[in-house]
Amino acid sequence: MFELGNAGIIGKRDNQEDYFASLPMDNGLLSIVADGMGGYEGGEVASSISVKSFLSFFKENFREDKIEELLVLSTNYANEHLESIKNEDDSLADMGNTLIATYATKSTLYWINVGDSILYRYRKGELVRINADHSVAGELQEEVDKGLISQEEADSSPNRHALTSALTGYEIPFLEQSQIKLEDDDIFILASDGLHTLSQRQIETIILNRIKPQEIADILVGSIEKKGMPNQDNTVVLVFQKEKVDLTKKIPNTAKSKEKTSESKEIINKEKKGKINFVIIFLSAIIVLLISSFFYIKHEENNKLNIITLYDRNQTIDTNQSISPENNKTTNIVDANISLTNVNKTISLQQ
Repeated sequence: MFELGNAGIIGKRDNQEDYFASLPMDNGLLSIVADGMGGYEGGEVASSISVKSFLSFFKENFREDKIEELLVLSTNYANEHLESIKNEDDSLADMGNTLIATYATKSTLYWINVGDSILYRYRKGELVRINADHSVAGELQEEVDKGLISQEEADSSPNRHALTSALTGYEIPFLEQSQIKLEDDDIFILASDGLHTLSQRQIETIILNRIKPQEIADILVGSIEKKGMPNQDNTVVLVFQKEKVDLTKKIPNTAKSKEKTSESKEIINKEKKGKINFVIIFLSAIIVLLISSFFYIKHEENNKLNIITLYDRNQTIDTNQSISPENNKTTNIVDANISLTNVNKTISLQQ
């Protein structure tokens, strides 16, 4: 139903704290990306636990008529799982992660978001971010858009990367969810915030070539690496789009189809007529043979009668004298046995 692609890099960090998963299901596709935080080990553990917990809960409790509710329940379940792990290990007390998850059906994309990970939709040459940025940077950008501060002030803020909502095992400050209708050419990108190294215009240019999801993911990550940013963050990219159907292979040209159908019928009719003619000729031959045999038998019977008559005419039989075997002429007529084979005609019409 969907074509998938994914790629990731560690960047200039010591370990990979981003985690993602995709789960194709009977009627759709579940996709998740989490960006961890909380120290050398904490971020890696948090993102892995959250994605795996979310995926497990969603799969085990799936109901097609409860997708939006299930996205919320799965997010809360992942958060509660983080809390239980924290209570068991004090070294993980500061861990947490962002989470962006989508469930795509043939016609609709359902999504839920906590944190600053990204959900892009590419449609008809335009790349649009679907979800909000739950970070100080997101709030600053809103102020820039309203004309309250300059872009330079927003970019230079020391706290711009601080999150305003995340999964930490405590109560989730806020989450957002929604759904959008899918169109056949839509392409979706889920990514951690490391993708911000590329501008939206650069991402649009990469997708514009209409290449496959895996190629898009590889090129996006490769382009980030080429920039060589000194503080490059971890980055994971997950790309998917509906599989394209080649209609030329499934729906033949109407004119050619009619022409082929007409030709096929003509061939079938010719074969049918040929078989019928063969049967008629064969049966006619049988009838002629029967008639010939009948007249032959009659002819032989007449010959027998003639021979006996001639015998009577040429012999004077003394009624007191017995006929010797030598003088007793007989005519043996062998009956002709004719076996007729019934002809079973089977005509197979392939349309």
